[in-house]
Amino acid sequence: MIQRIQSVYLCIAILFISIVTAGIKIASFTVEDGEIELSSCGMYFHETGKDVVTAHPAIPLYILGISFVVLLLITLLNFKNLKKQLAMVKLAFYFSLALTASILLISFVYGSISYGVGSYLIFISALLIFLAQRGIKKDKSLIDSVDRIR
Repeated sequence: MIQRIQSVYLCIAILFISIVTAGIKIASFTVEDGEIELSSCGMYFHETGKDVVTAHPAIPLYILGISFVVLLLITLLNFKNLKKQLAMVKLAFYFSLALTASILLISFVYGSISYGVGSYLIFISALLIFLAQRGIKKDKSLIDSVDRIR
């Protein structure tokens, strides 16, 4: 049922998280020897004065991103069971808040941070998931009120 506004919110959140999972830069940290760039594909260390880039692949981050997209897709396709959809969207919201909080905590550890487009997309997707949760709650309360009348 794509005509509901929460379905549109979930579709946009799926798109944003898919972009982040594709390998866009989430953040970069300045350290004494150079700069560390964080993406879902791993961490890349750019040493100052050298053109060498040291890569540390992060398969778990990539798998986490894919599982988050799958969770949102299952949530979107579960439109007939509002109770289950509400529980799944709450789980997705907590997951996106954890991602946002982890980026903020990393910034406290490394000190100077420059946020990439991926950080903003994760934050915007958390807001979209919250708006989808509100829409699902409104639909559920509307259906419950109609059931009381019958």
